[in-house]
Amino acid sequence: MSLKGRDGHLAYLETSEGLDRKLTTNYYSRIRFINQFLPLLEAASPELSRVVSVLGPGDESNSLELENLDLKQGFSVWKAALHATTMTDFAFEEAAKRHTVTSFVHTSPGGVNTGYMRDAGAMVKLGGKLLMTLISPWMVDITESGERHLYAATSGVYPARDKDGGVEVGVEPIKRGSDGEVGSGAYLIGSDGERRANDKVLQELRKRGAGETVWQHTTELLQSTRG
Repeated sequence: MSLKGRDGHLAYLETSEGLDRKLTTNYYSRIRFINQFLPLLEAASPELSRVVSVLGPGDESNSLELENLDLKQGFSVWKAALHATTMTDFAFEEAAKRHTVTSFVHTSPGGVNTGYMRDAGAMVKLGGKLLMTLISPWMVDITESGERHLYAATSGVYPARDKDGGVEVGVEPIKRGSDGEVGSGAYLIGSDGERRANDKVLQELRKRGAGETVWQHTTELLQSTRG
């Protein structure tokens, strides 16, 4: 399970490989991590074999720049967030097609008070507490969020493309995948475990060949930066 990275810098700050740190934290490093573990995940089949990445399905953007996926031109923090989210969707779709005994789940946790302001100054902490009080009706309790993500990581309603897998809970049906197909192996879900995706945007991007473009870009980039 990979979790959402946080970086307060607004500028394009490069890693030693020449990639933006935020985009690397939220996308490239996660895919590298997944690729490294896929042989072990596939070896676990027919037992549960699953990847869960916590980021932001439903926030996809048709402004995804297919000729500038690494955002070395025209960078902004907002673009980096949208690129990471949308590229994760398509990377998981493509991975599910190629690694058919492993399922891939991209989740949005919703608003969760994780204590990320604990190292902030006194005034920032005070402002944060006031903000949390105002938006508390829309927040997800941290314990509930943990339970729901454990469900996402283990439930049989998110199976791999070519096999069943996970714990069966009652008679709940298998979920539709990111491409709309039931049991496709790649899933986009919100804080309640239900499908969360901007289908209009995703359909438009599929017509432009986004899945294959994102997969090829990511694979080539990771191969070129392999240490």
